[in-house]
Amino acid sequence: MALLVFATWTTWASFDLYTPCLPLMAKFYGVPDHTMDLTVSIASLAFPVVGIFWGPLSDAYGRRRIFVVAMALFVVGSAICVTIPSFPIMVLGRAIQAAGTCVGDILVLAIVNDLFKGEAAAKRLSVLEIFMIVGPILAPIIGGVIMDTLGWRHNFTFIFILALLTFALIYTYLPESLPPGRRHAFSLKASVQSYGQMAKDRVFMGYVTVTAFVFGGLAPIIVGLPYLYQDIFLYTPGMYTVYMAIGAVAFALGSFVNIRFVDAMGIKTMLKIGLWGFALSGLGVGVAEVLHPMDPHLIRITTVFYIFFMALIFSNGSTLAMMQFPKKSGSASAVMMSVQGIVFVITTTLTGFVYETTFLGTALLMTVISLCAWGAGYWVRRP
Repeated sequence: MALLVFATWTTWASFDLYTPCLPLMAKFYGVPDHTMDLTVSIASLAFPVVGIFWGPLSDAYGRRRIFVVAMALFVVGSAICVTIPSFPIMVLGRAIQAAGTCVGDILVLAIVNDLFKGEAAAKRLSVLEIFMIVGPILAPIIGGVIMDTLGWRHNFTFIFILALLTFALIYTYLPESLPPGRRHAFSLKASVQSYGQMAKDRVFMGYVTVTAFVFGGLAPIIVGLPYLYQDIFLYTPGMYTVYMAIGAVAFALGSFVNIRFVDAMGIKTMLKIGLWGFALSGLGVGVAEVLHPMDPHLIRITTVFYIFFMALIFSNGSTLAMMQFPKKSGSASAVMMSVQGIVFVITTTLTGFVYETTFLGTALLMTVISLCAWGAGYWVRRP
């Protein structure tokens, strides 16, 4: 679990550790802000484009072997980015990097499902997802400190060092969680059939959709807030990272609440509480911005509740989805991560379009996302 925690944090940290630098990078490369966001959205596309193949491969050849290959790609992509090449090459490096890191995220869910079931799996996922979600929230804090002290280019040097260390640890210490007797021979036709079966399963796809909308809800925070606070509110990167740290603490608290009460209340009840809280907090973000526009402190307060309830949804929704296909957890995890990646790309793109030097468009987008997550949860719970 300690090794998975570290691998999870590093792969997610690489996703957006550099996001506080986006305004400076856009000026450096001479591209518009929404074009610069392509370095974020291209990483999300790795889940549906590349990740969908890794799940069946891990079901056939074991988790460890595929994990090692994935981390090797992580190192190669990070090496390209650290050279600070032209903008198109930077995007290519991010794509290769994400092709590796997305496999790690897929396999973390599969490995937990190999070893634990039910509430036990939900509790372990709560621990892991503190780092899966706090990673994108906490990483910009570290990135901002590096940018203030060493310059924005050294963010990519730090990511490269993390990639090398993760590869070395996974190669040396990761045991195999899927014994040969539980593996399935790899077949492209069989994989397509399995994915078709999963796509037709209303319960599985319902929980997948719930987690996807919640994951997509991170995009306005990760992509939109750096521009808002630094370009409009004129916060320094250091001041902005303090605000981001509050969100990281909120998610960690939500995860600890889930760990504490999931045994007593059950996975479905905790998920229901999370969905209601997420929907109401999403409405609160929109209403607060309409009534008191462009208040940086109010924006932070309302988004803290938004992030807190995410923690109750991720681990429980993921566990319930994975329980539908216990013998094909690699493939099921790949579907989940792919759908999350697609939704995140969409919400990242929408964030770039609705952001026009005010928070109103971003706030309303967060409201819509939270209501969509609640609607997906209602859909999967109905008879």
